[in-house]
Amino acid sequence: MRFPLLLLLVVASACASAPSTIAAPSNLPLEHLVLQPGERLTIQISPDPNASPPEANPRLFLEIQVTDKAGKPVTADSVQLDEQILYQEIDRFALTLSGKPENRTTVRITANGYETWAIAFRFNLKHSRHFTLPAQLRRKP
Repeated sequence: MRFPLLLLLVVASACASAPSTIAAPSNLPLEHLVLQPGERLTIQISPDPNASPPEANPRLFLEIQVTDKAGKPVTADSVQLDEQILYQEIDRFALTLSGKPENRTTVRITANGYETWAIAFRFNLKHSRHFTLPAQLRRKP
């Protein structure tokens, strides 16, 4: 089943780079996004002309697994949402956000011995969406 939506998603990791922009077709599977450190991406999806009416209160569901480069779980010291600490000592977590945020939202993960990982995004959903995001941490040099 397709979930038509109008989505402007800006994804960024802790290091900045020149953004890439994709005008995505409506059938692009966006449920699983993977970006490497330093990558930045903007995805814009046009509304589906056959879409059902927008939901009154759409939600963005994020599920994030914290791992090292080899894919082994890493315990995060803290997980922050816009500078507010949400979780401590955790390697997997889920967030539910309103589909109509006013500003950019940032999730930041810190772990002892690893570089800080962050993802920032801005979105405007018409229908609720679920994304699974891997947070692959890099060891500090």
